[in-house]
Amino acid sequence: MENPLIALGALLGVLLLIALNRFMGGWQPARLQSTAAAMARYQQDYWHDEIMDAVVDQKGRTALMALRGPAVGLVVAMGDGFVTRRLQGPALLSIDRQGDGDWAIGLRDFTLKRALILWPEDADQTVWLNRLRHLAATPQNQSQGGAPGAFKAHDA
Repeated sequence: MENPLIALGALLGVLLLIALNRFMGGWQPARLQSTAAAMARYQQDYWHDEIMDAVVDQKGRTALMALRGPAVGLVVAMGDGFVTRRLQGPALLSIDRQGDGDWAIGLRDFTLKRALILWPEDADQTVWLNRLRHLAATPQNQSQGGAPGAFKAHDA
């Protein structure tokens, strides 16, 4: 480009459109309002899974679902939509405690490397940690590329 003012004008135009859209209320970040909403969203993509239990984090950005069988469901709000995953042993890399009751779940997924969950006060974190540890320790994990001991739960 010969004239940098053209590039600057284009950039300012795009920023103005984004600000206008946000100001008019056309761009709301996605939120999970309840466990029922999280379960319904998960079952849009994985209708065959039977959900046994679910928890939504404090901010409504992440939900975990205990499924029948060796898997855990995950719903993460990204932008104005949701990403859903059915986690089996090989998908889990680590669980790191980020603070008091906050976890970062490391995933073997290049489009969703990490899921943060801010635990609600009434959630039993120990139960969920044990579910994830059990999931990572299944023989299926070792047979699909997960080396024994590859899963790490740090200070959780």
